Amino acid sequence: LISPELFVSRAIAEPMATHEALLMRGFERFSNYSGYGHATFAFAGPHVAAAGPPAETELLAIDAIAFGRDAQTRLGQYSRGAIERELNKAFVGFAPPDG
Repeated sequence: LISPELFVSRAIAEPMATHEALLMRGFERFSNYSGYGHATFAFAGPHVAAAGPPAETELLAIDAIAFGRDAQTRLGQYSRGAIERELNKAFVGFAPPDG
């Protein structure tokens, strides 16, 4: 687990609407890793933070839609509605927060 408290956020966060993103702040990193995904992701030792004040950590979560493996279903990701959904989520997620 890289940042275990982020797993708790999955349990308490509501499912996102098509125009929502989730920004989490202030979590810690506990381990290093190598690889990506199920095939190569692996623990690579404990994480040692750099000296000095702790870094301000932020993680943006934007949910994805699984369009499937067959060619016809995958084409749905290029529909106007699907593209607008993804652009809206990116805009909401990367826009500066109010205040």
